[in-house]
Amino acid sequence: MWGAGQFGDYDHLDQAAWAAIVELGYQLPGWFAKPWLRGGVNIASGDHDPGDDEHGTFFNMLPTNHIYYGFADQLAFQNLTNPFVQLRVSPFEILALNFFVHWFQLTEADDARYGGTGAYDKHVFGFTAAGTGGRTRVGTEYDLVATLTPHRTTTVELGYSHLDGGPMYKTSPNRDLDFFYASLELKY
Repeated sequence: MWGAGQFGDYDHLDQAAWAAIVELGYQLPGWFAKPWLRGGVNIASGDHDPGDDEHGTFFNMLPTNHIYYGFADQLAFQNLTNPFVQLRVSPFEILALNFFVHWFQLTEADDARYGGTGAYDKHVFGFTAAGTGGRTRVGTEYDLVATLTPHRTTTVELGYSHLDGGPMYKTSPNRDLDFFYASLELKY
């Protein structure tokens, strides 16, 4: 479990926001592939009345979102409710496979859908906000990540994500998104 509260000033408004994460998991290390099932919910407050003098949207300043909220990186941890499940199996000592399902919806329909990963230079704030049209369902994301560690100094990771866009994206001609990545990590 994890929780955070934010109080103070936000761009001439009173800031009163919160976020929480609750996870539960169980691993069977004695079974083949050591299956590990976990699930939980990540939730960040939204602003229920954007016209008042209080800012209720949680502000995740410099996030690393994809580890927690889907590898496609389409959402910031702001005005977000994200129940998820994960199954991790390791059929071989050097191979781990992770399957994730994330259900995304907005905490407050009157707020915005936020994206981005925060400031990355002195001139760019790094977040976007899109209107919701009164909708809360953002979509469902499916992730598959394979991690190969042939040596303690070398890790190769391949990942694929598919975001099945919900009503939030219904005006977009391409409401679904596919994302693939490959990474090589060398430690010395």
